Amino acid sequence: MTSQSLQIQANLDALQAQVNPHFLYNLLNVISSMGLESGNEDICDICDRIASMLRYSTSTVEREASVRQEFAHARNYLSLLKERYEHKLTYECRYDKKIAEMKIPKMVLQPLIENAINHNFKEGVQKIQIDVSGQADRTGNEWLLTIGDNGKGISQEEIAAIRTRLEKIIDALESSEAGVEMSLGGLGLTNTYVRLFLFFGENFQMNIESPPEGGTRITIHGKMPAKGFSC
Repeated sequence: MTSQSLQIQANLDALQAQVNPHFLYNLLNVISSMGLESGNEDICDICDRIASMLRYSTSTVEREASVRQEFAHARNYLSLLKERYEHKLTYECRYDKKIAEMKIPKMVLQPLIENAINHNFKEGVQKIQIDVSGQADRTGNEWLLTIGDNGKGISQEEIAAIRTRLEKIIDALESSEAGVEMSLGGLGLTNTYVRLFLFFGENFQMNIESPPEGGTRITIHGKMPAKGFSC
């Protein structure tokens, strides 16, 4: 990895860990204790799920995770959003066991799920369905991750603008252009794409589309590791 790539990764790590987890853990312990005292086990359960999400999302000791771990985090995150939005949010989260131990960058799914939910509620969608899936193709040579929703969709002009922005950032990264990290933003689509590029190089693709049935679908796919998986 080049010095420019290392600098980019350091900035991405800083974004990922920007929330002080120790304060939040202590706060969750207080709330959980209050739930125990009042006999409300639901509060304790929610606190445990939030703590699990924080442990996964704020740790930069390991930048990669298995598909199994990523999907467990995504399910946990969606379950917490379900507590907030109740009947306004439904979801399905599933993956093929063939890719369960394949390594990918951490925090790939959550930002894309968050974008889909925030965008659609802002656009006035009353009920949102989120579908997250991971699978291997029939040959077993390629993998595919999909994040889809039933919302407003995205125009071809918006898709073209996103593609242009991503291409410019990757070109700047490959040419070691100074200051490229300043254009990355937070834990959104651009950040996710850059981390995938740093991890897989050119051995992956990300596609954004509005399928005929409506909504938006983001697919990430690449080739299977040649030497199998590591746990």
